[in-house]
Amino acid sequence: MRGRSRRAAGALAALLVSALAMRVVVGGHGQLGQAAQLVSHPLLGWVSVAVVCELLSYVAYAAGQRRLLNAVGRPLSLRWLASLSVAAQCLSNFLPAGYVLANLLNFRELRRRELKSSETAWVLLMSSLLYVGALGVLAIAGSQIAGSRDGPAVADLRLAACAALALALLCGVAALLLARRGQLERLLGQRGGRLGARLSRMKLTRRDVTASSGFFLGGWAADAACLAATFYAVGGTPPWGVFLMGYCAAQLVSFLPITPGGLGLVEGSLALTLAAGGVAGRHVLAAVLLYRLISYWGTLPAGALGYLAVRRNGARLAEPLPEAAPLELAGAAPAP
Repeated sequence: MRGRSRRAAGALAALLVSALAMRVVVGGHGQLGQAAQLVSHPLLGWVSVAVVCELLSYVAYAAGQRRLLNAVGRPLSLRWLASLSVAAQCLSNFLPAGYVLANLLNFRELRRRELKSSETAWVLLMSSLLYVGALGVLAIAGSQIAGSRDGPAVADLRLAACAALALALLCGVAALLLARRGQLERLLGQRGGRLGARLSRMKLTRRDVTASSGFFLGGWAADAACLAATFYAVGGTPPWGVFLMGYCAAQLVSFLPITPGGLGLVEGSLALTLAAGGVAGRHVLAAVLLYRLISYWGTLPAGALGYLAVRRNGARLAEPLPEAAPLELAGAAPAP
């Protein structure tokens, strides 16, 4: 009952935010109808650009994850990893506790590619930390670009961005220190010592961290480019002064476990923030709706196709391991 009540409260909050955003942005039924008209008759060339940018965001994420896999001596196909990322995003968007289920899917499928449990957990942990850290860097850049245009909103975003970046950096440093210095043995005893010994073999170089973070940052930038393209698709122009700030604020909101994929909350926060840039309300609302149609609802068919590709082509797309001996992790359960 508590879970149902929490989900109902989250859905109500998302509905209220969306309604408030529409009221503030478009002002009346006339502009709302105009926004719907723009969404139903977009410029197809710009829609194609938006779709390509969204696909590139998944490829960039897969490239960042692939760099981490290379660091542990487990290279996998970029196409296979991109298909897995789309399928996992679909789960995250449409199911309660979707983020947990998405990570379980990632864990299971990577284990099927003969990764050990500790390797898989380490790659997923580092992917999450660097991915959130990349968004934090982008959010700080966005707040600096906005300057004093909207003081309170910029200050709140800068605080949230710094918190996200600090959390990612602190967790990453803590994980590496625990792995390299054997502190897990003191904390968890002999079993922790074995885990520390396994993790200590999975070391990232500065080049690995820089390259992987760059790919993740590119993934966020490609997704933001998808949003920018939707403005042109509905005949508007992105409010560049607050564009990056508004985009990052909405993405930070999507991490809140209120609705799956931030449904309702992302649309509302995007519309409210971008409307401060001076663009006509009907163009802002139309662009946001079209962006979410591509980046959110579009993952439903794309995720299903991605999952089929993962299960059908996983064994064929997995690349052979290098001649160097793979990591031997004592005590790890065999892959299913």
